[in-house]
Amino acid sequence: MAIKVLHVIESLGVGGMENGVVNIVNSISVNFPSTIYCTKSLGALSDKVLNENSVFYEECDEKILIISWRLFKYCLKNRPDIIHTHSWGTLISGYLVSKILRIKFIHGEHGTVYFGSRKNILVQKFILSCTDMNLFVSNSLLQIFSKKLNLNHKMKVIHNGVDTNRFKKINIDVHNLLPSCAESLVIGTVGRLMPVKNHLWLIAALSNFLSDKIKLVIIGDGELSNELNNFIKVKSLEDRVVMYGESSSPELLMNCFDVFVLPSISEGLSNTILEAMSCGLPVVAADVGGNSELISDKKNGYLYESNNVDDFLQSLTSLFEDEKKRKLFGDESRNIVNKSFSLQVMLDSYMQVYTDVTE
Repeated sequence: MAIKVLHVIESLGVGGMENGVVNIVNSISVNFPSTIYCTKSLGALSDKVLNENSVFYEECDEKILIISWRLFKYCLKNRPDIIHTHSWGTLISGYLVSKILRIKFIHGEHGTVYFGSRKNILVQKFILSCTDMNLFVSNSLLQIFSKKLNLNHKMKVIHNGVDTNRFKKINIDVHNLLPSCAESLVIGTVGRLMPVKNHLWLIAALSNFLSDKIKLVIIGDGELSNELNNFIKVKSLEDRVVMYGESSSPELLMNCFDVFVLPSISEGLSNTILEAMSCGLPVVAADVGGNSELISDKKNGYLYESNNVDDFLQSLTSLFEDEKKRKLFGDESRNIVNKSFSLQVMLDSYMQVYTDVTE
């Protein structure tokens, strides 16, 4: 018998968590009819949901009780078998509705933690001890919650997965996609332009490393776009840093990169690292969050101490001075993804959890 799953998320804006939810809904809806309930806004990724009837959204309201009331009415009418909330913003409403209607309740954490107040900590500790399952995208994130909340209740890690048929090595004419980089080696990164992604630090760290032969390409858009562009001008790096903007085809651009970097100061389990690895790229990333679960140091990339410029540049230098190493590391990246982080591995894990909690 089919198991109806309702995913509750604040928005389907561009992001790893949101993309993961869309992938789940698009891929398993035959045996697990799935709907996404957005509490704040639809977001750009709502257009990626294959069945337009699988996304539901009402007028935004910030008040938890109003969100809970609307979610209650939706669930009363549609009767899902499972409510699966995603991150702190949907936790309370999902819990209240699941208890009132006696619906199985799963909560997922994807990387951003909200431990800023004692109230938030106590609320999370209570609710997460009452779920049917708590899911985390990395072992690192699970340990953070376990330690902070003194929690050991039905906790499981399901790593993010990447579509290896979409993200793969392909022959790309760099002249067409990145004409200013056609004669250069390319350091590339993909991510929303927001403080946690640490792009400003990245540009500053590379200001003396970049040259006519080595360029930086930043894919993404966000709140820091103007600030980053202004910083590039101040540093006179306009001919060495390419601010590409948002892209609907990052897999094509990644195939123009020689090395992928991720300088984030916090991560759950980075989808962009997985996508880069799937495209056969060596990766240099800050040793934060679940990055160490993806990067085998000195095998498919390098982990550096967060915000340590010398450590970061030493790792890059090692790769740019050795083309053979870049190739070996890139091949190992692809092997790691195929073995442990494919989209199908992730989907199988979610389907097993949904089956287990309803038995």
